[in-house]
Amino acid sequence: GVANQRFWPQQPILYGGYLFQAMTRVENGADEIGTALGRVKNPRDTPDTWQVEYYELAALSGLGKGTLMVGDYLYLFGNAGQAVLTRLKLSELVKPSIVPKDLLEYLAADGSWKPGLDTNAAKKLGFSANVGTSFRYLSDRKQWLVLFTNTAGWPAPTISISTAPALEGPWSKPVDAYTVPEMTPGKPEYDEDTVCYAAIEHPESNAAPETDLLFSYTCNSLVFEKQLANMGIYLPKLVRMKLPN
Repeated sequence: GVANQRFWPQQPILYGGYLFQAMTRVENGADEIGTALGRVKNPRDTPDTWQVEYYELAALSGLGKGTLMVGDYLYLFGNAGQAVLTRLKLSELVKPSIVPKDLLEYLAADGSWKPGLDTNAAKKLGFSANVGTSFRYLSDRKQWLVLFTNTAGWPAPTISISTAPALEGPWSKPVDAYTVPEMTPGKPEYDEDTVCYAAIEHPESNAAPETDLLFSYTCNSLVFEKQLANMGIYLPKLVRMKLPN
């Protein structure tokens, strides 16, 4: 409903009969200018009949590119140079009248949870992930695993992983798990105009999630004519590999 703006939806969750989805607000072509929260009252109906409410959530763009529901909270990871962590209480989100930005809490540098989001005072988790982040729990290791496109530099050819005993950390030093061939000189898939991003795990389709990684990533071309000439560029690439130690 705003001229020259659109949403990039992040990972959704279902709770209490609602669907919740953090959404990056995008202006012009790809200028990320903040994060909103979408709430769907009837997510099990056909999408053309959905009753959707949109709420402003944070000035930080991309909040929720890593999203998961644990216990009483919806956790939303964002990136402020390094990853930061916020949360929303689920029982508050299902109330008829909500103001999500007033419910938002962030993990501060001292390890406490504080209201709102102050990226300067937030705890930096030690990894940089701004274009694809997914989390899951390794029950046999009692560790959380995050897989992400490593955006410590950009463009980012590296997909990395890190682990922690809790979402709040401490997170291990990132381990480079995979280098995308489309951005690796000498590989047949390489093209100097191709950039790849948005690494996301798919444990729901992984037959051996405790020992293997199954993830996708997406590529794009900086030259639009190449994109049109080769429709295979902008398709998810799937990778299955052993989970590095």
